[in-house]
Amino acid sequence: DYDCTSDTVQHYAIANQVHTMALSFFQPMNGGAVWVSETLCANAKMSLAECHAYQWRSAATTGVAVQWDQRGDSLAMKNLSKLAALETKRLRPLILAGDMHLLTDINMSSSMWAGWQYHDAQARAGAVQLFRREGCVASTFTAALQNLEPGRLWDVSVYGGDGYAHTKTVTTTTAELAALRVNVARAPGSAVVFYNQTETV
Repeated sequence: DYDCTSDTVQHYAIANQVHTMALSFFQPMNGGAVWVSETLCANAKMSLAECHAYQWRSAATTGVAVQWDQRGDSLAMKNLSKLAALETKRLRPLILAGDMHLLTDINMSSSMWAGWQYHDAQARAGAVQLFRREGCVASTFTAALQNLEPGRLWDVSVYGGDGYAHTKTVTTTTAELAALRVNVARAPGSAVVFYNQTETV
């Protein structure tokens, strides 16, 4: 069994983030190993939803390897895993058909943000995954999104208010989306942003 400490949350999550950022350029169909327990999340002083999402999103691309025995999971844990799987399935076509762009450097520093963008030009849609690591003092990150068609409007949906919860949906211009600002109130924490083109300005 794993050591259920805050350091465990950080070590495995950051390692999986680095794994995703480095490997995806060579093999888009990849996925890390994720492990979550209620004890782990409690010791890390994270809500179960925030902890589950941070761990799962750090490891999941087109799929994920679940490392814990899910047969004894509580109803809350089972519901979170269902939401996680649905989010992964929603990301999968963007990953396989689109391009990946790094939004941060690849490093193991616990004081930084980590993030990347998937953009499918043909579908005129994409997604952004962002992680505020444990020692990061900045609660807001400005993501310089790439390959966006100019002069368009986009529907932008943010998930991550508490785990997989939907935070907001707004319509924005290409210029605004290209400098996307995302807030993650607590560290460590994560957010996923989905966007799709709606019409010409």
